[in-house]
Amino acid sequence: MKYPNRLKEIRNSLGLTLQQVADRMDKKCIDRLSEWERGINMPSVLNLITLLKIYEVSIEEIYPELLNISVN
Repeated sequence: MKYPNRLKEIRNSLGLTLQQVADRMDKKCIDRLSEWERGINMPSVLNLITLLKIYEVSIEEIYPELLNISVN
């Protein structure tokens, strides 16, 4: 399953590199961040909250399609 998102677009609009975001998140490597951007994996709740703070956006801005899912 892929997780479409706007992580890379938002990061680029802020002029940040993957390494800069990793440094702000105290991550040692950028591999996990790259997987999130490509939709291979999703960040944990804690990591998502950290990204929201770094990017100064809402979850709807990062994962617009995810929030359109209806639960029956």
